[in-house]
Amino acid sequence: MGNNASGPSIQSEKDQAQSHTPRPDSNMDRAMRNHPTTSVMNSTKQDQDTDRPPPVKKKQYSSIMAFRLSDDARSWIKSNRTPIATGIASVSSTLIAYPLDFVKARMQSYNTRFGATAYDAWKHEGIKGMYRGCLTPIYTIAFVRVISFTTFQSSKHFYDDFSKLQFGVSPLDMANAPGQYPNIHTFGCFFFAGCAAGAVIPAFAAPFELLKLKSQLAGKMARDSNAKAGSAKFKTGTWGPALDMIRERGVFSLWKGFGYHLARDTLGTAIYFSVYEAIKQTLANARGNDPTDRRASMLAGGFCGMASWIIIYPIDVKKTLYQKRFLSGEPLKGPSGNKLNYLNAAGYRGLGVSMVRSGVINAMFFPVFESLKRVINAL
Repeated sequence: MGNNASGPSIQSEKDQAQSHTPRPDSNMDRAMRNHPTTSVMNSTKQDQDTDRPPPVKKKQYSSIMAFRLSDDARSWIKSNRTPIATGIASVSSTLIAYPLDFVKARMQSYNTRFGATAYDAWKHEGIKGMYRGCLTPIYTIAFVRVISFTTFQSSKHFYDDFSKLQFGVSPLDMANAPGQYPNIHTFGCFFFAGCAAGAVIPAFAAPFELLKLKSQLAGKMARDSNAKAGSAKFKTGTWGPALDMIRERGVFSLWKGFGYHLARDTLGTAIYFSVYEAIKQTLANARGNDPTDRRASMLAGGFCGMASWIIIYPIDVKKTLYQKRFLSGEPLKGPSGNKLNYLNAAGYRGLGVSMVRSGVINAMFFPVFESLKRVINAL
């Protein structure tokens, strides 16, 4: 029993020892090693190893390509996300829709139809002429919108605090709550915040808007003057006409028509923001969607721009006619006086163009604005 148990173990140890013992070369092995073909194959393999290119190292990017925002930079961008997003969105939307604003100003000033006005400008001045004076509104509208949106943001929080104290409700919490629809508290908050935002605009924008109108009317006024006098010329641009106007009529002449401008922007901006927030809340938050949903922002932006222009358009026409008489040297009081008349059809001349222009601008502006804020928040 004991011999049988130890037998296999001893045998396996012998087999392992034999397996580790080097086997002597046989005649066949020596012959294969010394064969000419084998020598050629070994030398060829060595040559291939020698000719093989060295391994490619991964490209090291420069420090500029590997640039990352610091924590301080990210913090600054996030704290200023509203003005940054507003400025970028304003420049892109204003540049695209500027020819419509050009045609609108001509229609208001000369009582002409859209097709005839656009064709006349295209024929005599070309596409370059239809962009005359565009640099002024591009940077001024961006600057003014930054101020307007920043004022709106701070004003709505101020009204929200006031509402909490007086009525015990938070309009902003209601507007951001899923399933909530607009009500008197939310609409009032955005309307009065919009009034505050609109009231600060004319102080900065009135001079530039007057100079923009001067550039838009310059070609037509020059042709009319040449037909009558034969030599009248009008400067275009921003700084040259501004300096001429200051020398001839004083610095405060740049704010001519300020009252119309103040009334238009205060009322228009209030309608603009309150309608935008109400439609966006209805299409997004109330349905449980993302508050920055692009489709909701696009529709709300287009409708808020058109709704505001329907209400304020007669004021804008009066402002344009008043400033046109000022620029051409005519008596400031027109044949029908300077009073507003909402029932006069002439007060809505060019309304269709203005609504299309405003709808296009704001339908592009708000999705870009909301998307940029979302990207900045994700930094």
